[in-house]
Amino acid sequence: MNVSRKFTAALQISQARTAKKLDLHMSQNMIRVGWIVVLFFHIFNAAYSSSLAYIYHYMASPIMDYYVQLLQMMPQKNYNGVITLYACIGAMNFYSAVKMSLYSLYYRRLVFGKIKHQQDDDGEDEAMLERPTKFQAFKCFAVGLARAISARGEWFDVVLLMREISEIASQIVQAHSSSFLISSVWMNQVFARLIFLNTFANTLVHYNLEEKVCLRRLYSTAIDLALDFAWGFNIPCKIIFVYMTLFIANDGSYPDDFNYSDTLLIKAVLECNQFFMVSWLDAVTTTLPYLNMLSGLRSVKLLIQHDMEMVRITPMVSRQ
Repeated sequence: MNVSRKFTAALQISQARTAKKLDLHMSQNMIRVGWIVVLFFHIFNAAYSSSLAYIYHYMASPIMDYYVQLLQMMPQKNYNGVITLYACIGAMNFYSAVKMSLYSLYYRRLVFGKIKHQQDDDGEDEAMLERPTKFQAFKCFAVGLARAISARGEWFDVVLLMREISEIASQIVQAHSSSFLISSVWMNQVFARLIFLNTFANTLVHYNLEEKVCLRRLYSTAIDLALDFAWGFNIPCKIIFVYMTLFIANDGSYPDDFNYSDTLLIKAVLECNQFFMVSWLDAVTTTLPYLNMLSGLRSVKLLIQHDMEMVRITPMVSRQ
C-alpha cells in the first residue's frame, strides 16, 4: 500500500511538469530549415569530436612525447579518458544523426525520432498502477524529473540558468588563461566579446519574449548553440589549423627554421596550450561546449518535434 501511494505521487509529478504556451506554430519551410540545421550540427559535431579523439590518440603515441612535454600538456597516461570522452560525444552525435534520418525515411516526413502518442503513455501508466513496485515508482519519478527539466518541462528555465552560469564561469577561466597564453590580441578580444554576448543575449531574449515561452526557449537555446559553436570550434580551429598543416606538410615534424626560431616556437607553444588540455580544470572547461551543444540540440529537437507532430495531426482532426 505504501508503495502504491509513492507510485501515485511519482505519477502525479511526472504528469504535472509540462510548461504551458509551448506551441511554436512553425511552417513546413521553417521545420525543414530546423531539421537541416540540427542534422548539420550533429554531423559536424560527430566528425569534429571524432577528429579530436584521433588527435589525442596520436598525441599519446611515444613518437609525440617530445611535443607533449614541449607544449606542457597533461601526461600521456591521462589521455585514455580524454579519448574515450571525445569518442563518446562523437558517437552520440552520429547516433542522433542516423536516428533522425532513418525515422524520417520510415515516416516519410521530417522527424527527429520515434513519434510517441500521449494515449500510449497514459495506457502504460495505468497498466503499471495495477501492480506498482518500488522500481516502477522510482522509474516514474525519474521520468517525471526528466520531463520537468527538459525543453518542454516546467523547470527548463532554471536548468538553462544553471547551465549558463557554469558555462560563463568556464569561459572566464579560459579567457583568463588565454590572456597569458595567446600572443594574438584579436583572440583575446574575441573571447571577451563572446563572454559579453553570452551574458546579455539570453537576458534580452527573456525580457522581450517573456510571454512566448516556447519561442523564448528556442531562441535562448539557438543563441547558446551558436556561441558554443564559436567558442568550441571556430577559435580552436583557427589556432590549430596553421600548425597542423605545417606538421603534415613536413612529414610529421616541423622545419628547422621553425624549431630554432624563438619567436615562432614560443608563439606556437602558447597558442597550442589554448587548444590542447594542459590540466584537468582545462579539460573540464574545454569539453563543456561540446556537452552543452549536445544538450542544446536535444532541447531544440524537443521543441520542434511537437510542431512536426501537430502539423501531421491537425489535418486529420479537421477531416474528422
